[in-house]
Amino acid sequence: MIRVFHRPLMLEKSGFPYPSRAYPSADRTKTSPYPSGYIRPWAQRSIRTHTNAVETLIIFAVLVLVLEMTGPENGLTATATKLHFISRVVHFAVYRFGVSWLRTPVYLFGFGCPMAIAWTV
Repeated sequence: MIRVFHRPLMLEKSGFPYPSRAYPSADRTKTSPYPSGYIRPWAQRSIRTHTNAVETLIIFAVLVLVLEMTGPENGLTATATKLHFISRVVHFAVYRFGVSWLRTPVYLFGFGCPMAIAWTV
């Protein structure tokens, strides 16, 4: 008799007292209220930004290695490398938080930094 009265107060493993209300499918084995395979929008943006940073890193690394081998280093190349790094960090933050109107100018500024290095080489 006591168990019948206390059953509604007992929590399932997920932390919800009534799994059928917490999850549309009433599957008690799930640990997240989101469907399996669902990635939140901020996480999707973070993944896309990371992929973009890896793609631009290849171009930037090749240019910096060529610059180191040929030797025409000057203030422009040093400044461009620093600004490229800063622009990639700002681009990640802007893309991650979904500020769409600022994303393209920051990306173009970051794209201009390797172009300045390429112009020097």
